[in-house]
Amino acid sequence: MTVGEQRSLCVEMLESRCLLTTLYDADLGTTPDQQGWLYLTDPLVGASTTQQMNEVGVELDSTADRSEKAGYFATAHPDLGALDRMAGFHLRFQMRLLAESHESVDRAGLSIIALSQDLVGIELGFWTDRVWAQDDAPLFVHAEEAVTDVTVEGVYDLYIDRDRYTLLQDQRFLLTGPLRDYSAFGAPYDRANLVFVGDDTSSASAQTAVARIEVHYDTQPALCAAHQGQELDDGDTIDFGPLPLHSTGAEETLTLTNEGEAPWYLDEGRVSPPFQTQVPPGVFLLPGATTEWIVETDTDQVGRREGLLTIESNDPSHGSLQLTLLGYVHSGPAYQNPLDPLDVNDDRVVAPGDAIRVVSYLNRFGAGAELPTDSPPPFLDVNGDDAVSAIDAILVVNHLNERD
Repeated sequence: MTVGEQRSLCVEMLESRCLLTTLYDADLGTTPDQQGWLYLTDPLVGASTTQQMNEVGVELDSTADRSEKAGYFATAHPDLGALDRMAGFHLRFQMRLLAESHESVDRAGLSIIALSQDLVGIELGFWTDRVWAQDDAPLFVHAEEAVTDVTVEGVYDLYIDRDRYTLLQDQRFLLTGPLRDYSAFGAPYDRANLVFVGDDTSSASAQTAVARIEVHYDTQPALCAAHQGQELDDGDTIDFGPLPLHSTGAEETLTLTNEGEAPWYLDEGRVSPPFQTQVPPGVFLLPGATTEWIVETDTDQVGRREGLLTIESNDPSHGSLQLTLLGYVHSGPAYQNPLDPLDVNDDRVVAPGDAIRVVSYLNRFGAGAELPTDSPPPFLDVNGDDAVSAIDAILVVNHLNERD
């Protein structure tokens, strides 16, 4: 595959899910400062740093003099809108680090800065073998990092979502952490909606090739939780149904899908007894990705099972999702009340309402209707023949007539 074909493939990966705004495109044959970016060097005059076009993209080279700085600012780019971290935004960089050297573990020859409109954001430093974040307390020290090969051309997706950033490399998770506030340092970190690519330090240098830069606005995760193909909302129920005493396989699968346009994180997942997690879900989902959460319960004792499954995540619409878990362990007929077969409603009283419950079920589903699949009550199978029929209602009525 040629370099051009690789570039097209990388672009198509994300364009299939969302509309990207191009801020720089090397295929146009011009440098970023000819496409709306501000190119600055330090010193402003007589700098040895160079920018030139090659077969990969624009090549920014500050290696001739490590003390120099140079890079591209998009603060005045005509196609760059407000960067709102609460609404979410996503920057994509297609680039390659050809060479890099640094005097300090807290400096990098290639940096990317992305600041929201409230000056909160992240600065990432790139070495040839890793990517790391600059901290803000204290300012500009080496924080979280990920080891990877940065010397091959790659697509880096940087998601900013409220208080967290996520960095992907070629659609693979690379790094995440909290956003920072560097504004105490002053310029350029006191500039809202700042996007910078280049060498911003006098103690490191790099040779970098940049092929493409894009932005996408209003990117947020969106969790879809489903059970047996049905989407669930807060307060819905996952019903295990009737479970034979001492049976195995008392489990249900919850499917979690990220239908949004930013990474989804499971901040906390809880299952209350008598239910428990058999297979935990993934805690990170890319847009369009799916994970499964398998929950089980014991069947060692006859009776009702009831619990809660709680999901705390970064989905702004469903930050907290709570689902009820139900089940019923039985030793006899599944839908016959073991305490009193005539007590259909399981309210410890045999009344006309018990017969009415059976009749209503038959009216709804017809004679010869199959037993429900949900956990009882109601216990519709009065005579214990594993079926629902008029006889079940008649038995209740006869009992009431005899009692009266």
